[in-house]
Amino acid sequence: MESWLRSDFRHLGRAYVSATLAAGAAVSWAALIAVTWAAGWHQVWRGLVDANWVWLVVAPTGVLISHLGYALTYRQVARVGEGPDLAGEEAVAMVTTGFGPFSPRGGFALDARGFRTLGLTKREATLRVHTLGMLEYCVLAPATFGCALYLYLAGRPSQAGLLPSWMIGVPLGTVITLALFALYRRKDRPETWWAPARHALDAVEGTFRVLRSKSDGPLSLLGMTAYWAADIAVLAACMAVFTPRHSEGPAIVVGYATGYALTRRSLPLAGAGAVEALLPFALTWVGYPLATSILAVISYRLFNLWFAVIPAIAGLRQLRSRRRREARTESSEVQPAGV
Repeated sequence: MESWLRSDFRHLGRAYVSATLAAGAAVSWAALIAVTWAAGWHQVWRGLVDANWVWLVVAPTGVLISHLGYALTYRQVARVGEGPDLAGEEAVAMVTTGFGPFSPRGGFALDARGFRTLGLTKREATLRVHTLGMLEYCVLAPATFGCALYLYLAGRPSQAGLLPSWMIGVPLGTVITLALFALYRRKDRPETWWAPARHALDAVEGTFRVLRSKSDGPLSLLGMTAYWAADIAVLAACMAVFTPRHSEGPAIVVGYATGYALTRRSLPLAGAGAVEALLPFALTWVGYPLATSILAVISYRLFNLWFAVIPAIAGLRQLRSRRRREARTESSEVQPAGV
C-alpha cells in the first residue's frame, strides 16, 4: 500500500493497475452522467444522431503526436545541468506511463520517482518535475492570452469575465512571478519562504536554465508546443463531430485552457472525473451548447485518456522490466569473487 501511495512504479503490479483503472473509470463516468443529466438526455441523444463521425480519424494521430512532443521536452529537461541523458524509448515510456490513470497523486509523482531511479537526488528530481509543469504553462498561457484577446476584439460572446481574466491574468501573473523571482534570488533563496512558493520559484529558475541552453531550449519549446497543439487538435476534432463550428480554434483553446484548471499530468488519475466535470462547462462559456460539449468531451477523453491507457500500460511494463534488469546487474556486481 505504501508503494501505491508513493507512486513507485517499480512495485505496481496488475492489482494496482486494475484498481486505478477501475477507480478512474468510475469517477470519470460518474462525472459525465451528472453533467449529461444537467444538459438533458434528449438533447445529448439528438447530438449523437446528427454526428459526423469521420472527424474522429484525426484523434489517434493527435494523441500520438502529443505524447511524442511531450517526450521530447521531457528528455531535454532531464538532461539539463548534467542530468541523465535518456534514450528516446525510455523518455517515451516515462511520458506515456505518466499520462495513464495510475497514480492518485498524478503523473508528476511517477515522474519524480522515475527521475530518482536515474540517480537524481530527491531535490533534483522534484526540480525537474516542477520545471516540466512550468514549461507547460509557458506555452499554454501565452497562447490562451492571444486567443482570448482575439475573441475579445472580435466581439465574440462569452461568459462574463472569462476573456478579461485571461487577458489580465496572464501578463499580471507573469510580472508578479518575475518580481518575486528577482526578490527570491536577491535574498539568496531563503528557506523561510513558504515551501510551495519556493518550489515554484525554483521551477522558474529551472525553466530559464532550460531555455537558455542552445541545444535544449528550442527543442523543449518545440516539444511542448507540439504536445499542446496536438492535444487541442484532438478536442477540436471531437467538437467537429458534433458541430459544424469546428473552425473556431481560438474559442476551443480558451475553453480547453479554462477547463483544465490544472494540467492533466498534475491531476490525480490523469484528471479522471475532474476534466469530465469541468471541461464541458468551460466550452459552454465560449459559446458552445452544453449537450454538444458533453459529447465532444466524452469522445475526447476516450482518446485522450482511455486510448492512451494502452501505451501507458506498455510504458509501465517497460520501465519495470528495465529497473529489474538494472537491479539484477547491480546485485551481480557486488557479489564477492568466487560466489
